[in-house]
Amino acid sequence: MTKRSKNLVWRILPAVAALALIACAGAMKQQRIPTAQVRNPAVVQIVGVTTVKGEEVQFDLGTGFFADGVVNGKVKGAEFHLALAQVERLWVMQKSISKGKTVALVVGVSAAVAVVAGVAVLVAGATKPATSGMGCPFVYSWDGEQYLRDAELYGGAVSRGLERTDYSELPQLRADGGVYRIRVADELEERDFTDSLELWVVDHDRGTRVATDGEGKVYLMADSRAPVAARDETGTDLLPWLAADDHRIWEAPPANSPDDRLRHELELTFAKPPEARTANLLVHGGTSTWGIHMLLTLYELYGREMEARMAVLDRNPAEVQAVRDWSSREDLYTLKVWVEEPSGWQVRGVLQGGAMGARVVPLDVSHVPGDRLRIRLQPPAGFWALNAVAADYSTAKAPERIRIAPWAARSQAGVNVLKELRRSDGVYYEAAKGDSAEVVFHAPAEAPGMQRTLFLASKGYYRPIVSSSTSPDSAALLEIFTMPDGMARFSARRFGERRSGLW
Repeated sequence: MTKRSKNLVWRILPAVAALALIACAGAMKQQRIPTAQVRNPAVVQIVGVTTVKGEEVQFDLGTGFFADGVVNGKVKGAEFHLALAQVERLWVMQKSISKGKTVALVVGVSAAVAVVAGVAVLVAGATKPATSGMGCPFVYSWDGEQYLRDAELYGGAVSRGLERTDYSELPQLRADGGVYRIRVADELEERDFTDSLELWVVDHDRGTRVATDGEGKVYLMADSRAPVAARDETGTDLLPWLAADDHRIWEAPPANSPDDRLRHELELTFAKPPEARTANLLVHGGTSTWGIHMLLTLYELYGREMEARMAVLDRNPAEVQAVRDWSSREDLYTLKVWVEEPSGWQVRGVLQGGAMGARVVPLDVSHVPGDRLRIRLQPPAGFWALNAVAADYSTAKAPERIRIAPWAARSQAGVNVLKELRRSDGVYYEAAKGDSAEVVFHAPAEAPGMQRTLFLASKGYYRPIVSSSTSPDSAALLEIFTMPDGMARFSARRFGERRSGLW
């Protein structure tokens, strides 16, 4: 490798790697795994199932197991048995990975898609990442009886230079005693820096919904339409996975080698009012678990240089711009949305990655004639998970949002942290692994006959704790960040090695 090539890697990569950490690799208690991904169901701890009919069954603690092609367990003391062929997803925990620690399997591809692709995705967990953990702060909402995990904040903002504001819907948050309560927790090997938290209250007509885009603009969704057709590059019908926000998720596996197809091509067709000039694409999706796993691998590649390289982002805006440019080009953690027009396919929007959730992508469709809107997505193999996509043509003004600053905020140690969280001023609430803070907001009276949706606007960043003594793999990093589809190509090589037992 020439000196110039090495310099190019180290100039671009710190920012690039930071953007890549858009999705949080969290310490999930339980994961719902497509059956096609579990190589040996007999050796995993089964805690429940999702059936092919979409039914969810939670087993009594310690009763689930697999034998002779059948998933067995007890539900409130009653025996439960179901043939594996009737199971869409296994709810599992995996033991004795990474030096005997119990960790959750983290994957999420639809079993049927894996069958169509002719490959069962291999679960993550056989590697030993250079990081002791990475992710972002978790938000737990009080539902009137208990705290339930509801959101993850500013994933990927791994330095102050990448600090940003997130807009997270909190569907499980309920008013109790005239207030809303949330708990913000640092559960991973990282330090969290939260500048401000603000609750947004939006009351809207029943039968409609509201959602936000990546800039925090609120949209009223009153004319949402599921696709009338959805196919991939092989002609496979994807409507069963993309037509409704349900338990079925499209997530094609990584390529098996760099010579295989490195990207997929999804085309979705929607009915469109002929006079429509704009459309809001509502996407339920996010970064795939394999994508998250590859981020852990990326940390490995940086080795002992990771912390120093990430720190560059704190002082160099050019590195942040390099992040945006790379992400736009490669479609790994942002995904271009193409619209078919008489002149050909044109990029009219960008989908942001991150944790699974609802995101609005506003589109200009003024150049689209007739009553059909065709959308194209070209996700790199293995990096995106999509649950549902809808097009909305509402032109009504979105309802007003009520912005509520915290009324009280106290850490688990009893320290008042309201000053740090009440406004965006560069004064941070700092948290380490094991820290948490309870934050309270006044709850305005609900408008009669209206439906309420709550969002949390959060500004901050986090710093993963990196511990590695290995040298950087400059050759692999150069390939990832300078070759077209470099990360997808590297991912395919690693996936093929994993299947062959070489990694």
